[in-house]
Amino acid sequence: MGCRREIRGRWASSGLDEVCFGFDKDWLDSVERRALFSDIKVSQDALQKLLDSKQQVSKEVEVLRLKIDILSQHVEDLKHQLTTSETVLKSIIQEEAQVLETKATFIAPLGY
Repeated sequence: MGCRREIRGRWASSGLDEVCFGFDKDWLDSVERRALFSDIKVSQDALQKLLDSKQQVSKEVEVLRLKIDILSQHVEDLKHQLTTSETVLKSIIQEEAQVLETKATFIAPLGY
């Protein structure tokens, strides 16, 4: 009839020769484990806090990497724009020099 245990000894002195109590072995084992290993529970709680922190920081790292990738791409785009603008500026400076040279030729007196 399930798990039953006879308890004798100190109960016998009170007139109870044999007393049987039903119990759940799994429940009793869990109580025993909790009593013997209560600091493991604390360790499990600490581990869970660490795992939660790890997950949060991992998400933050992922977001920061994404932001860095976006900024890096933006920097590359700006470098390309700078190179293009510098090339256009050189071309404008050369054209300006040619215009000034041509203008100087028209203004200069003709040598006889």
